[in-house]
Amino acid sequence: MFNQNLRIPRWLGPVACALLGAFFAIRGTNRDGGPISIEMVIGASLIGAVAGTILWLVDRKGTSEQSEPTEKGSTFSRAVAVIQILAFWVPIAGTCVSIFGLASNWHVKGWPKVLCWIGVCLSLLITIPMILLMIFMPPTN
Repeated sequence: MFNQNLRIPRWLGPVACALLGAFFAIRGTNRDGGPISIEMVIGASLIGAVAGTILWLVDRKGTSEQSEPTEKGSTFSRAVAVIQILAFWVPIAGTCVSIFGLASNWHVKGWPKVLCWIGVCLSLLITIPMILLMIFMPPTN
């Protein structure tokens, strides 16, 4: 069975995901019979590294030991905090995701709540002008 005490360092997430991205790029080009391009391998590695970094940030544990109990938040609420900062530029949906992220991290102290406030402000900066343009722009024929 699995060893429950096995500790894998969190910094290994971006490295492992970058290697998986390169592996799938090489496997995909070999399956199609085409030549392996270095651009495809580098691009897939970068996408994997970004995904691994997001996982690393979401899985990060609190570093400060405080005497008062603080709620760290669940992995889901931390993931929503990262996703909403990536989706703030979508006018209405980004605002909905940002408000949901803020609501899920309302009692959390630390980076998830700060990230949610930044996402809400940025998404409102995109959504409000878009709604005003939709209201006051005359329809074109």
